[in-house]
Amino acid sequence: MYGIDIAKQRIDEQDRQILQHVLKEEWKVKKCLILGSGEGRISVMLAVLGFEVVCVDIDDYSDFYNSVNKTFNFKKPIIFIQKDIQKLQKEDHGREFSLILGQRVFHYLPYDSHLALMNILPGYMSKKGFLYTAVSCVDSAMGDGYRPAHTNTEDRFGLLSPEMQKRFSLYVPVCLYAYKEYKKMMSQTYFKKVALYQTSFGNIKGIFKI
Repeated sequence: MYGIDIAKQRIDEQDRQILQHVLKEEWKVKKCLILGSGEGRISVMLAVLGFEVVCVDIDDYSDFYNSVNKTFNFKKPIIFIQKDIQKLQKEDHGREFSLILGQRVFHYLPYDSHLALMNILPGYMSKKGFLYTAVSCVDSAMGDGYRPAHTNTEDRFGLLSPEMQKRFSLYVPVCLYAYKEYKKMMSQTYFKKVALYQTSFGNIKGIFKI
């Protein structure tokens, strides 16, 4: 329903960026929040590298993370929380995370919910914290036949074309962005851009800091 779990299948280019960053940075706080985690390999790798990891997903992956914790016997086990990220509140977390990952998840939110969440997340982050994002683009294959493509981003939320729904196993509404639209939205948040780019597959990926 929510698409193919890429995080389960492989480590992508942004995952490698994250791991390189983690290895180079001198972290005063080593704690990561992963939104829309799925059965993500990146969560396990970060835990192996000594991060406390908290994973949040609308579907129940507790069995997977219990199994991972048992296998690796982490000093601080990965915490899994089953929750719709649209329901995250300011008071849910303090300024505890030095790293937040939101890869291939934010386009599942209507624009207003997405922007509201982007203004909550800084309150979860420690000083000099980093946010990694990846959203699907209206210019990508997902956008072929996507009817809301020509509406304003504030009103854009709908299903992919029937063909693309089958191709991507994605049967829920999404808000797909053009590069300039996503850049403009993030400029309305407390985050400062470190890097923002569009991949050859049409995905928009960004690194931000507070």
